This record gives sequence, structure tokens and C-alpha cells, in this order.
Amino acid sequence: MLKTKFYIFILISSFTIPVFADEHLDAAIQFLDVIHPKADKKEKLRGLVDQMFMNVPKQKHNKKEAVLQLWVDKFSSRERAEIEAQAYTKKFSTSELNQMTAFIKTPFGQKVFKNLFKVMAESEKEVSAYDKGHTKEFFEKMKAVMK
Repeated sequence: MLKTKFYIFILISSFTIPVFADEHLDAAIQFLDVIHPKADKKEKLRGLVDQMFMNVPKQKHNKKEAVLQLWVDKFSSRERAEIEAQAYTKKFSTSELNQMTAFIKTPFGQKVFKNLFKVMAESEKEVSAYDKGHTKEFFEKMKAVMK
């Protein structure tokens, strides 16, 4: 009887783990879709394609939209999204990914997302400038402590 229960547990486990993994991966992909909408990707890629076509003869410029679509398809593939999403599944649970997605969809979440990295970069510049101005003083104090 014990062997039967053990085999049933293994059988059930083998079916539930992949289902959980798919839900977890899907939650990460949904989060990525919110922070990197396909329309945004297309506009960013449009600039790249425009640069590429600067060196292409004018008679081929009617192919620009088709080339752009190739790039969009490449950067919007499920396979590529799964690779990117794996990083998020390692750090966040399914529930956390769903919460982050819900937050980013709110007006305040959009504001945070759009400005957070800019604020971090700006503050890093200011802190670096501060540190450069105080390095000599810091090392003098450190020497005094080390005596």
C-alpha cells in the first residue's frame, strides 16, 4: 500500500510542477509586457531601422516597414520573452510578479516606472560629485584612525 501512495505522489508531482512553472513564467512575461509594450518596442526599433536605411538606395525604402516588422517580431518572440522572464522568476514569486504587474498598470505605478531610473541616475551623478569633493578629507580621517 505504501508503494502505491508513493507512486501516486510522484505521478501527481510530475504534473503539478510544470503547471506551476508555466504560471510563474507567464506571470513574468505579463510583467514584461507591461513594462515593455510591443508598441514601445516598435517605436524604438523604428529609429534603428531608419538609421539602417540611411545607407540603402531610395528605391528600396518601400521595404522599410517590412524590415521593421522583422525586427519587431524578433524582439517580441515568445522564446525571447521566456529567456528574459527567467531572470524575474528567479527573484520573484508568481504572486509578487502579479502584484508588480498590477502596480505598474496604475497611474502612480507608471509614474514610478517612468521616473525611477532617471532619478537614480541623477542622484548617482550628484553623489559621485559629492564623493569626489570629499575624497581627500575622507582619506585624511582614515589615516588618522589607522595610526
